[in-house]
Amino acid sequence: MPYSLSEEHVDVLWECLATDPRSSDELYIWMCGQVRLREQHALSPDSLRHVFIKKLPSLPPETVTMHALSLFQQLCSIARSSEGQDIEAAASSMDYLWKIALCATRTGKRKVLFLCLAWITRSAVSFVYQKAYFQM
Repeated sequence: MPYSLSEEHVDVLWECLATDPRSSDELYIWMCGQVRLREQHALSPDSLRHVFIKKLPSLPPETVTMHALSLFQQLCSIARSSEGQDIEAAASSMDYLWKIALCATRTGKRKVLFLCLAWITRSAVSFVYQKAYFQM
């Protein structure tokens, strides 16, 4: 079984690399690769959820790069397709994505963010409403 980084390891990587504008994109690119290439998973599902729920939303919305947004989008896809679909993940991701979209400073980036938001929200909102309806 391949070695997976713990949440503590992810926290250390995050503090060292994500907080430095010169290296943060390299971390996001590497994490995207971990999400895409299943056979190279250095990040467990719990570590990926930790990045999605705790780490990415800790970034100031106005500093989110396109690589960070790509990671965010991939983790949103995983959260939506996972068994039992995580309402906490869906709600926090939508909230954070709105913050990013509203704080984007460049027009091109803002347009891309709103397109991503529309794509992600379409199924996330549908899921949240379906879940609430069936629990009644």
